[in-house]
Amino acid sequence: MYGNIQLSTVEKLEYFKRSFSDWSGYLGCPIFIRIRGTFAKQGVAYARRFANVQAVEGQQFKSWRVQAHYDIRQMDSVYIFLFLEDHMLSANPPDSAKLLEELFRQNCDVFQYSWFRLYANIRTVLDERHLGSVEALGLFTAIPNGPLKDQELLNCGRLFLSLTSIFRKTFFLNVLASPRPLLRKYTPLGPFDIEKPASCNFFQGFIYGLPSSELGICIDDENLMPGSSAISRGLFPKNVVERQSSHQLTRSIPSRIRNFLKTSFGGEGGVVRRYPKLRAFGGHALHVVDIFVNTLHSNYLVARESHGIYYMSRKGYMMKPRDSDGWE
Repeated sequence: MYGNIQLSTVEKLEYFKRSFSDWSGYLGCPIFIRIRGTFAKQGVAYARRFANVQAVEGQQFKSWRVQAHYDIRQMDSVYIFLFLEDHMLSANPPDSAKLLEELFRQNCDVFQYSWFRLYANIRTVLDERHLGSVEALGLFTAIPNGPLKDQELLNCGRLFLSLTSIFRKTFFLNVLASPRPLLRKYTPLGPFDIEKPASCNFFQGFIYGLPSSELGICIDDENLMPGSSAISRGLFPKNVVERQSSHQLTRSIPSRIRNFLKTSFGGEGGVVRRYPKLRAFGGHALHVVDIFVNTLHSNYLVARESHGIYYMSRKGYMMKPRDSDGWE
């Protein structure tokens, strides 16, 4: 199990304590957790109470994917469970040993362990059309190389590579090292840019798995499905407001500047308040600036932290490892 998380609020620390306790007991595997943020010390101290855990405070690299690549490439493991502090274990999870047996038997590369309700449409399409293999605990299918042409699966609109996944280590390292997408929507200081929709085809050619029953539950994020979080279902004893989407926290433009622009050009009394098309253009312009800044920032950090931006490999341009600090 690997985690590279930020604990910046008391709520996040409480989520972490619950989810870490759940998953460490369920998986029973070696754990490496890297914690940043205001409550990093408390998180590390809590994690070290558990057996077979290596907990580290802070980070060596600012880029999330450079840091994850550095950490994971040194692990002696076939599969990596990517831990997120805000996803807890369900009340009746499947047997972890049997689940791992299925992953090996199906030669699975990516297994989605949370957001069970959100992925119901994909499971339905795969099941009704008998695409892939059905096991006791999971449903597995082969995602082909090249552009995905199955319109039914594309219409499901879900991420085929999600942070809430169990990854084959070699596959995950390739995703982390890839320069694609060329334009980065989210800040390189966080992990969201490794998530890929079904329409994104440069990483395809892998075995994809979904659980047959609920395994993980997001604690506080409704993700556009009211009533789906653990808090709203009464499974987590916290009276807090659920988030609509954690991806909202990854803007590149400082909030003061963003708020000034929104107030000046789109707010009450703004200069373009009466011009909807111009207001819409301003919103798109801010989004483009976000992408531009995040792309430059990402490439700069990779260039600085991995000794050269990219090198050519059989699978295209990949992030070049350092020659020191344990890198090959």
